[in-house]
This record gives sequence, structure tokens and C-alpha cells, in this order.
Amino acid sequence: RPSTGEWEWEEDPGEAPPSPESSVAAATIDASAAPKLPSGALKPKQSLGQNFLQDGNTVAKIVRAFAEDASRASEAGERGAVRPVELGPGAGALTGPLVERFGEDVLRCIEIDPRAVDLLAERFPALRVSHLDVLQADYPALAAELGGPLSVIGNLPYYITSQILFALADASHAGAVLCATVTMQLEVARRMAASTRTKDYGILSVVFQLYADVDLHFKIPPTVFYPAPKVDSALVGLRFVGPDVLRARLGGGRPQDLRR
Repeated sequence: RPSTGEWEWEEDPGEAPPSPESSVAAATIDASAAPKLPSGALKPKQSLGQNFLQDGNTVAKIVRAFAEDASRASEAGERGAVRPVELGPGAGALTGPLVERFGEDVLRCIEIDPRAVDLLAERFPALRVSHLDVLQADYPALAAELGGPLSVIGNLPYYITSQILFALADASHAGAVLCATVTMQLEVARRMAASTRTKDYGILSVVFQLYADVDLHFKIPPTVFYPAPKVDSALVGLRFVGPDVLRARLGGGRPQDLRR
């Protein structure tokens, strides 16, 4: 690895097989592989925890799961009822299918890497991308701007997964986030979704199952990412219960006390 903290980019040698037909609404999701980039156009940065999705079938499964989570969390499954926000789109593997489903003028993205911001601006001129650290994002303000609570999707960096999820959970307590469909390490996903009296049940299970209904959608192998991580991943869906239900579950306690 070079001293710049960047991984060497290699072209994906083959085309991914086509996706199975979507069962969600009438949207068609293109299952082509992640965007092919000119050599050196966007090297994944180790310092940003970038592992780009490069398998079209996995991308299609993630977008379908997100659409289902968002539809279930929303009061209605109509296009206008879901306010999709993608965290860390990177090279845009998820962004393309999300634009196809929700519209370039509807999807919002938050991205810290200026190279990715420029790349997305070229591919999707009408797409609104905030050049911002996801941990510094003001989700209540964004929800107010868009007219209601957000549905979040993202291929998250492993090293800040918990921080991002707590930020979203806090925003859900303010009524700003309905749901999140995100990738993370399989070990973390199992702990979050664990049932009581199992070996994986612990503090992550307690905290996030207070904030949300948690689903471990499916396991994701390292081979679908570039560069490939050394551990398995998973897609997790969190449908946040909202301020009223959370207050009842806490029995008068405060959400911030859960992290002390």
C-alpha cells in the first residue's frame, strides 16, 4: 500500500450476472456491476475506510431491502412518502439504482471525499450531494428541509459504524429519521439483532433494540467489495420506533444515559 493511504485501483475484469426481478413496487433495478472507472480515477482510500461495492447482484439486493424497509417505515409506500438519503456514496454503486428508483431530484447524498463529489456531479447533474462528514450532518435540519423524516441507506465505513448509528438513533428521537438500511461487519450485525439469552446478546442488542426494530437482512462476503475486507459483512435494517415509543420503552430514562 502506498504511503498516501490509498489502495491501488484495478479494473473489474468481468460483468456481474443480471439481478433477479425486483418484487418491490414497479421499479426496475439495473444489476450491472459497480461503475467502471478509468484507471486511477477514484482509488479507495484506506484512511476513509472505503470498500467500494463491485457486484451488481449485491447492489440490487441492498436497494430492494432498502425500498422495503423505507416502505414499511413510512406511512405510505408512495414515491413522495420516502425521503431517501445515501451516506458515503463513493463511486456511486448504490447511487445509480437509487436514482432509477426514486429520481435524481429526490435522492440526497452526503459524501466527505471531494473526488467522489465531483464524480457524482458528472454522472448525475441534478443530484444534490452535500460535501460533508456524515458525523457532522444535521439530520433534523435536513428532514425539516425535505418536509419529513428521512430514510437512510449506506455502505458504511467499519471504523465509524457505531458512531453513525448513534447519530441516526439520536435523530430518530427527534423524529428526523424513520429507518436506516446499512452495511456493517457481520459480527456487529449479529450482536445488534441478537435475541435474548443468546451468546451474541449484549449492550449493542439492548441499546439498538430499544431505539429500533432490527433486522439482519443477509450476509455479504468480502469478494463483493474492492478492496476486499478481511471479515464478512451484513446488511442490517433498523426501523426506528420514534420518540413516543422510545420514551415508553425507556420508562422515564433518557436516551443519552444508554451510552454512559
